Amino acid sequence: MIPLYILLTAFTAQFVYIVVNWFYFRRSEYFFYSIYIIILSLYFLNRYIGDEQGMLHFAGISLYKMYPDRILAILSYIYYFKFGRRFVEAETRYPGIHKTMMLTERLLFLYIGIDIILFTLTGYSKFANLIFIPVNVCIFLVLGYVFWTMLKRREALDKFILTGSMFYGISAMVTLIMGIGKDILENDHMLALQIGAAVEMLFLNAGLVYKSRMLQQEIISSQTQLIKQYEDNQHLMNRLNNIRERISRDLHDDVGATLSSIKAYSEILKINPQAPSIADLIRDNSTEMIERLELIAWSANPEHDHPKSLVFQMQKFAAPLCHARNIHFHFDHTALDDTLMIPGEIRQQVYLVFKEAINNMVKYAEAANCNAVLRIDPRGLSLYIKDDGKGFNDRYVEHGNGLKNMRKRVENLGGLLTIETAPQQGTRISMQIPLVYRIQEKAEP
Repeated sequence: MIPLYILLTAFTAQFVYIVVNWFYFRRSEYFFYSIYIIILSLYFLNRYIGDEQGMLHFAGISLYKMYPDRILAILSYIYYFKFGRRFVEAETRYPGIHKTMMLTERLLFLYIGIDIILFTLTGYSKFANLIFIPVNVCIFLVLGYVFWTMLKRREALDKFILTGSMFYGISAMVTLIMGIGKDILENDHMLALQIGAAVEMLFLNAGLVYKSRMLQQEIISSQTQLIKQYEDNQHLMNRLNNIRERISRDLHDDVGATLSSIKAYSEILKINPQAPSIADLIRDNSTEMIERLELIAWSANPEHDHPKSLVFQMQKFAAPLCHARNIHFHFDHTALDDTLMIPGEIRQQVYLVFKEAINNMVKYAEAANCNAVLRIDPRGLSLYIKDDGKGFNDRYVEHGNGLKNMRKRVENLGGLLTIETAPQQGTRISMQIPLVYRIQEKAEP
């Protein structure tokens, strides 16, 4: 047998290592393995001490050292099972193994109870010793089932504990076979079990290092996910704030101004009820206010965050207006990726740019034909509007407030707006917005 001081030194070092791992990771399997180490140390210590008759003497009390031998051996199996199924997370990864090992643990506790009863009634008997052999065989069969089931998964973490457990299980069976027919106090056949226990600890330590790295990677991954979730939440909060500010600004600037105009016209109409033009102004302003409220509601509703909704709004505005002015309007929107989502603030700005362009064409271009093309794909959003009207001098492009607003809206989305025109050559407006839409962190006034 291995000298006692070497064996206890190895077990003590292993115990300290396991306790340190438990302190850092607080996982229950380390607790059960530390109990297993204590029980195994007591088992081997019990084999080394005692007099020639196998008696232990403590404070005037004498006890035959073979009485606790079988109990310590079975307890070591029980707590190794408890450790093993937690180490490989058997409850979720191997439910069948988990149930089998839990049943085995209960049956082994039952065996310990029976052994204590036999010891109380008969003392240390050959019958109790004979029962110990088939119990060990059953344990070996359970381990065989566990090994076979887990090996089929071929996972790296499982291989460490499987290899160590296999060495320990085989060495335990070899020790049991070598001990048949020998005096129960002889210990020369215990060397195989000690070597098996040492090999098991080596493989387990390698497995613990591997699992510690896995846990660290999981912690890093979890932290990364939390950071990403936090950033996503911040982005969502910024977007919600932008929507609130945009709605508030639109209500104040557009609806508020229109309501003020309606109120002023109403006061004038009260003084001069025979002025039909004032009533027309009230009607026009009311219609305009309703349209603006509908636009605000449309852009704020996430159910419309798809290309078809944008196309519908653009066609709903342009087609009747062009028809009323005898302008042939053709809208090509076949090249759309319906899987892409377009946030409300993007839809609103694109629609307003389109609306401004159509309004300018209808009012000033004297065109007979207008062609619009909308493309939305993973590369981004593109809008082209071309008419055959009279055009204008491009030196004055930047002087119009409408054109300035169009350019500003597109630039705020991280896009580019170009206007190509010349007198009697018509006008072509092009807009490109990248796929990763840049949403302003702060809504611009």
